[in-house]
Amino acid sequence: MKLNKYDLFIQSLFKNKEQFFSATELIEILSEEFKATRNYARQLIHRAANDSKIIKSSAPFSFVKGQYFYMHPTVGISLNTLVEISKKYRKPLFRLLLLLKINEGIVSMYEARKITATPVTNKEKYKTISLRGRCRKRFCKVL
Repeated sequence: MKLNKYDLFIQSLFKNKEQFFSATELIEILSEEFKATRNYARQLIHRAANDSKIIKSSAPFSFVKGQYFYMHPTVGISLNTLVEISKKYRKPLFRLLLLLKINEGIVSMYEARKITATPVTNKEKYKTISLRGRCRKRFCKVL
C-alpha cells in the first residue's frame, strides 16, 4: 500500500517505538505542519489508525477528557506505557500505579482512595468492584 504525504509524516513521528502522543498533541502537530484544520487533522489520525494502520490507538482505553493515545503499531499498552502516560496526564493514576509497584501489587481500597484523592462520601459516583460476595462463596467452604 502506497502511503500519502500525511501518512509518511505521521509514520516519521513514531520512528521511536517508545514515542506516544495524545490525540490533542497529534492534532496540533498535524495542524501546524500542514496548515490543516483541527477537524481535518482528526480525520488524518483516524485514517492512519484505522485504514493505513501505521499507528495504533489506545482504544478502548481513554485518558484526559476521553482522549486516546497513539503509538507505534507494534507497541501495545503495557504497564510502562500506562505509567508514562499517567505521569503526564493522570497524576492520581500515576500515584496509584507507583504505590502498587512499591507494595508488589497489593493496596487496600482505603489506601487507593487516599492516594488518588477520591472522596469516600460519594460512593455512587465512582465505579467500585466488590469481591465480598465472591470471596464469601469461595472461602467459607474452605474455612
